[in-house]
Amino acid sequence: MEGLDEIVRMVRQWGLTGGEEPIVEPLVGVVSCIVALVKSRRGKWVVKRALPRLIVEEEWLANLSRIFREAGCLGVIREVVDRDAAPEVILEDRENYSIVLEYGEGGVTWKKRLMEGVVDSHVTDRVAHILSRLHRMTRGEK
Repeated sequence: MEGLDEIVRMVRQWGLTGGEEPIVEPLVGVVSCIVALVKSRRGKWVVKRALPRLIVEEEWLANLSRIFREAGCLGVIREVVDRDAAPEVILEDRENYSIVLEYGEGGVTWKKRLMEGVVDSHVTDRVAHILSRLHRMTRGEK
């Protein structure tokens, strides 16, 4: 996957792996970012780097700083809903339009399950609860 060398460079720069060579695996199914699972003896993280052009057939340009809105939203969800409702943002790299997130074991996203035709009512209820609480607790906020 294109862009993984850049992820490795950034991981080294951040010192996430303490000098150990990281194992970097691309995570697929995304169109707006390069997303990779980074592993070392020190832990596992998800690294997301925003792309200026989405990976779709038509030309679709996007503002790179949207990655920081995502990071901010994840923080708000953890604060007002539940710490387990969103991954923790470990690091924001404003120069490289990248974020590092904690890795949730299992690594299967709701989107992936839905695309496979699997509908789990427990997951749907959890997502509805998160959205409901998020809207209720942030109503009127700017």
